[in-house]
Amino acid sequence: MLSKQHVSFLCNNLLLSCTIPTPHPPDATIVHRITLAIVIFAIAPALGSAAAILDSNVPITIRVAEPGNRVNPVSLSDEVLDEIIIASELSELSELSELSELSELSEASVGSETADIVVEERNIANDRLWLIDSRNLSYSACHASLKAPAFQVAQLDSCGNSRCASTEEFLSSLVADRPVLIQVHGNRMDEQAALERGIFVYRNTVPYCGGRPLDFLIFSWPSDREGILLGDGRAKAERTDAQGLYLAWIIRELVERNIPVAVIGFSFGGRIATGALHSMAGGKLAGRTLPGEHHVGADINVGLIAPALEDDWLRSGSYHGLATQNIRQMTILYNRRDAVLKRYWLLDKVRGSMALGFTGPKGIGPRADGSSMPVFSRDCSTTLGIRHDEQKYYTQACRAGQQMGTLITLPH
Repeated sequence: MLSKQHVSFLCNNLLLSCTIPTPHPPDATIVHRITLAIVIFAIAPALGSAAAILDSNVPITIRVAEPGNRVNPVSLSDEVLDEIIIASELSELSELSELSELSELSEASVGSETADIVVEERNIANDRLWLIDSRNLSYSACHASLKAPAFQVAQLDSCGNSRCASTEEFLSSLVADRPVLIQVHGNRMDEQAALERGIFVYRNTVPYCGGRPLDFLIFSWPSDREGILLGDGRAKAERTDAQGLYLAWIIRELVERNIPVAVIGFSFGGRIATGALHSMAGGKLAGRTLPGEHHVGADINVGLIAPALEDDWLRSGSYHGLATQNIRQMTILYNRRDAVLKRYWLLDKVRGSMALGFTGPKGIGPRADGSSMPVFSRDCSTTLGIRHDEQKYYTQACRAGQQMGTLITLPH
């Protein structure tokens, strides 16, 4: 694995210099990067996946010193160094692509033979797909309009084609014997990517949702890619509080209509989901509470996939500690080798803070009746490796579709 010491060695001991680029680097820089590639690949066995510096999106220009000239030592910020290191770890995936493909084929066959969940025949034509988009609303919890948020709403078909709808139309169409499964995507996804990911999750989950028709709701939040990974992650982490309040408003409307609800959240989507259930119970997010009546005992089944929230936030008294007052049972799929969640602590720069999606559950608060929370958890690192990849949770042997689909069939 590439370390900060390795990066410094590359920059200062191999006659190299790393600088933040100008908006339009000279053409000579590109030639020098190619020259550097030869040097790095030559020493790659000793330094690990160092060539990721060239392949990553880290804004760094590398130049080679002219013969006979001294290169002044340079220092990179911890943020840039960590960005390079994350990129180097993720680059291992391409080196193992052929092995990965063979592994996936093997895992798929094993999964089909050992599946312990019965797939019921269902007519998906009876399902309805909806998209509620909060991207037009305030990113700030302090300024979020929570009396009647002006969501953008659409009804979809299974191919992703849409027609405009309204919040009122969505809510008025719901019936008590038709459950709603809410899917909340992760970070760095624009509107189209969020829509496509929602359709993907629906197709991989619906075979395991039992026989009765359902409403599948994609909650699309402002998560477009913005700059480098760490800066982008910090901005989106701050945004999740407002998104949790918006989602809490939606879930409360469903609960008050006696609609069975289940929620799936990936990465920051899991953080939004638990924040919503905490807020619905009267908890604060960024100092803000959901106006109106609060609810506990909603008995919502929750599925978290690689959740990007701290591993102690669901304990009583913690930041999302009231969420469990509205949860009936939980499924948590995590990865102890996740290269992104491994450095979760960098979001708040608090060493020692760990993501629930990296460690797995360590302590979950009680349900509304005081009983212990039933939690099914699984470490998927043996099949995912260092990936922070929602789709791989579904397509590989961790079988997220089966686990998430059962959230609808389990008792509410």
